[in-house]
Amino acid sequence: MVTLGFKRVDDSNEPLPYRWALIGFIGGTFVIAGMAWMTGMSFWLAFGVMICFYIMSIVLTWMVVDGGFLFLLAIFRPSDYIMISLGSARFDAASHTILAFEKTLMFDLREFMMPHVMNSFKATDFVRLKRRQLLGVLGIVMVVALATSYYSGLMTWYHVGGLKMGYWYDPEPFNRLTSFLNYPRSTNWMELSFILTGVVVMSFLIFMRYTFFWWRVHPLGYAMTTSWAPYTIWFSIFLGWLSKFVILRLGGLKLYRQMRPFFLGIVLGESLIGGIWIVIGLFTKVGYRILPG
Repeated sequence: MVTLGFKRVDDSNEPLPYRWALIGFIGGTFVIAGMAWMTGMSFWLAFGVMICFYIMSIVLTWMVVDGGFLFLLAIFRPSDYIMISLGSARFDAASHTILAFEKTLMFDLREFMMPHVMNSFKATDFVRLKRRQLLGVLGIVMVVALATSYYSGLMTWYHVGGLKMGYWYDPEPFNRLTSFLNYPRSTNWMELSFILTGVVVMSFLIFMRYTFFWWRVHPLGYAMTTSWAPYTIWFSIFLGWLSKFVILRLGGLKLYRQMRPFFLGIVLGESLIGGIWIVIGLFTKVGYRILPG
């Protein structure tokens, strides 16, 4: 139980007590910013990047939970907001050099874990499992998965060579670094006005969606129209919408509930086959991608 003012909040079924979650949030942020500062990066830039990354993570998770997106890819880096509003000239070369790794850690997030964690905690409601019991299992899985991924990635680059990895050898972060170092920039007022316009439009769409039942324009459509992910899977999204529209018109909510296991089975079947071919690829040395390229 946590006391907020004069009101006691029951957090017994939360993954962590609210007090410990807040302590971990603040402590973890300062530790990561401190580690970046020890490598030569500006502490406040690292701190600001972490705050922007948290905001981006929450928004992307909301897109999965509320909209059902399977394949997500952000169209911006967390530091973009800082560079646009304050300008790259305010920060030294060391800070920009450390930020070159931002694309790998905070930008290309196809395998973003946070939505899966949230869906896992939500699934406990249907089986009456305590979320705190699931937290330890998820923690172990994350540690094993991260260790396996880093090891397999490093071994692949070591044996194959980074220059032979094709798409995975991406010079873009270093081109961006070179641009910032050679051409320092001040506040970009035009791009900042675009950001503010997006904030206003998105706020309006969210307000209309949660205020008026008849409002049909989903804010997620506006937020993801410029992302590369919808360009890749837009037809699958269209087929899903068309199937749902036809089923509801022909059979109503009853037929929709009857057909839902069928479509979930399609998703499960695709994931299962993809997983099988990934295991086969470990022995045949032939790669298989579940998500689009």
